[in-house]
Amino acid sequence: MERYLMVPEIATMRQSLIDEGIIDERFRALEQIQDAKNEDFANGAFSMFLTMIPYGVEDMEIAMQASPMNVDLLREAIRKLALRTANFGAKNLNNAVMLTKVYVDEEKINVEGVKEGIKVIKQEYVTLRARLYAYYEVPFSEFRLKSDTFIDLNSWRMDSLHQEIASMRQSLFDEGLVDDQFDVLEQYQDEENPHYLEEIFTLFFSTEAPETVADMKQAMEESPNNVFKLRDALHKLKGSSASVGAKKVNNAIILTRGHIDEEKIKNVKGVRGGMDQIKRELATLQARLTPYFELLKRVDAFPKQ
Repeated sequence: MERYLMVPEIATMRQSLIDEGIIDERFRALEQIQDAKNEDFANGAFSMFLTMIPYGVEDMEIAMQASPMNVDLLREAIRKLALRTANFGAKNLNNAVMLTKVYVDEEKINVEGVKEGIKVIKQEYVTLRARLYAYYEVPFSEFRLKSDTFIDLNSWRMDSLHQEIASMRQSLFDEGLVDDQFDVLEQYQDEENPHYLEEIFTLFFSTEAPETVADMKQAMEESPNNVFKLRDALHKLKGSSASVGAKKVNNAIILTRGHIDEEKIKNVKGVRGGMDQIKRELATLQARLTPYFELLKRVDAFPKQ
């Protein structure tokens, strides 16, 4: 599948992670360790880091459920989580851990405060995982877990997956990347066609979009510009993007079409800028949908209990 993801999109996504406080400068320090021999160092490091976090949370919950409460285990679990999240630059997650630590450091442990802290830690974990998943565009490496070591670990991880999926799906709508047509297509998925939506978008990104973008480019390279070929290509891409619910892509096409009359191009610079915007929106949408579909497949492949 041809990918539209470009370096500016990567830089934008990385900066948004920093701006939103999801990561800090330690994350960048890890990325700087990467070189030609260790191209996936940061990806692999965070894969292992995100696999370890549920263990720490399970330790905290076990400590809280013990009778009497295992204060030493609770404090040690929090200490380890605080150290790991700080070392990996997981800023918001680390803040949640440190806030929970306050309730444990008091002379008398604030049980309700710790319980609420655990909820926030889980929420920040889900957010971090979802955003890094989209940033790297690939499924994080799976590491074998000793699931019998911690009670309900698999159940918690499944819940986390479902939360990630719901969060990522909602963000697609909230950011205007897709519209109601996306929801309509999802309704066609069933046991016989569990990946119907992914198959539709695979066709869109691998065939329909690149072919029409190529036609647009060719039309603009002809002398004089082939306005009829350009208009037809935009019309075709507008139809296919609308049919899959690619809202921002469709909006970019409409804006670009506004620079063209029936027989001539009114604003060549505007058309070229519009074409660049179309490609950027295609890149962004594909970058966001790829991890979303991977998560859906991971749920399907999750061991049945």
